[in-house]
Amino acid sequence: MRTITMAAVLASCLLQAACGKPAPVASPGTVTGAIPFDTSVDTRQLMSWMIDPSSKVVFGAVASIVTDKGEENVQPRTDEEWNTVRNNAVTVLEAGNLLMIEGRSRNSQIQDVADWNAKARAMSAAARTAIEATEVKDPEALFAASGDIYQACTDCHAKYIFTPTPDGKR
Repeated sequence: MRTITMAAVLASCLLQAACGKPAPVASPGTVTGAIPFDTSVDTRQLMSWMIDPSSKVVFGAVASIVTDKGEENVQPRTDEEWNTVRNNAVTVLEAGNLLMIEGRSRNSQIQDVADWNAKARAMSAAARTAIEATEVKDPEALFAASGDIYQACTDCHAKYIFTPTPDGKR
């Protein structure tokens, strides 16, 4: 009798589990619940300390320098040099995500948060292309991608130039 009762309880539990609603599954890139991010590094600091230095590495990785002595082609040559460029492109890509975090996306100063986020995503997308160029060690693709990063930055700065607020913050 005890075995039959335990089997009935087990079967009942399994039936309830099978018939119940499945737990919601978050799609990739979806945040469920409020996560308190530390946004004490403001947008200006993020630009100065992270995005500018990393983007300069990507911008300077491929160039043709023409002087009276001739032309010099600059590009990564060793695995270490390609990895350095890739790592900095990853930083630029992830910085785009950081720019969109609530509390840093300048919600109080921006009227069009969707546009701000689109511009941050454009920077990240261009950085993704730069990463892909480093993976196949293609200097021409890297040069084009660095131009796309530069254009994404220029487009954003044209609309959201960082000017001091009345309290002196940027």
